[in-house]
Formats: sequence, structure tokens, C-alpha cells
Amino acid sequence: MPRLPMVTVTTFWISFSITLTLLGATVCTGFLRRRKLHLALALATVAFLTVTVLLTEALLRAVDFPKREMGIHLVFAKTAALLVLPVAGTGILTWKRAKWRRVH
Repeated sequence: MPRLPMVTVTTFWISFSITLTLLGATVCTGFLRRRKLHLALALATVAFLTVTVLLTEALLRAVDFPKREMGIHLVFAKTAALLVLPVAGTGILTWKRAKWRRVH
């Protein structure tokens, strides 16, 4: 197995941690109806999620992960990524019409 630069692993974990923190803050501000902060945090979360995915791809190129475990992980990772679309869409609709808030 090739040696992976520590900065890549460290950068991945930092990015992953920031993404989860931003996601938690996004959910909290949504429940508190702090719209402007919620929107800013949602955009930052998606940006950091993108960075985290790119760093993950770099790790996948450098390390040979077990195929079975990766297959299971990818099902959940792809599902989570796809769910961003309806959440964002209903969020935009909520901005215009409050009746979408429950769906969002």
C-alpha cells in the first residue's frame, strides 16, 4: 500500500469535521427560523461537502479500501448527496411560500 501524505489525511478529516459542524449549525438555524444565517450556512455546508468529496476521491486513488465496505459506504454517500437537491429545492420554495416549510 502506498504511503499517503499526512497532509491529505489531515486535510480530509478537518474538512469532514467542518462539514458536519456546518450541517449541524444549518439544521439548528433552520429550526430557529434564522433565515439569512440558515441560508449562508447551507451554502457553506454544500461548499465544504464538495471539498470533502474531492479529498475523499484523492484518498480513494491513494489507498486500496476493501470493496465490500466501500460498496456499502457509497450507497449511503450517494443517497445523502442526492438528497441535497430536494432539500435545496424545497428550501427555495419555502423562501417564496411558507407552506413548503413542513416539506423542507
